[in-house]
Amino acid sequence: WLFGGSGSGKSSVAYTTAERLRSRDQLAATFFFSRKDTYRSGTDRVFFTLAYQIGLLHHIAKAAIIKAIRHDPDLLSPHKYHLDQFNKLLVEP
Repeated sequence: WLFGGSGSGKSSVAYTTAERLRSRDQLAATFFFSRKDTYRSGTDRVFFTLAYQIGLLHHIAKAAIIKAIRHDPDLLSPHKYHLDQFNKLLVEP
């Protein structure tokens, strides 16, 4: 978790760290919040975005994530309870 004032470089540190991990194939997924981009300004899309990225990298996880979504299509709704999304898309698979 990074903490600091606006413009202190938190995003730069996080992005650089993520890119280094990605270059070593040690990064499963990322989500960067942005006040300017409404898609990334809230928590509504965090868990299914992470699940999507993980599914692209790992075929076994992909199959489990698809199964969870087929069982409960509302997991992709931004209005779904976040704990359900977290558990069913990231923890259980």
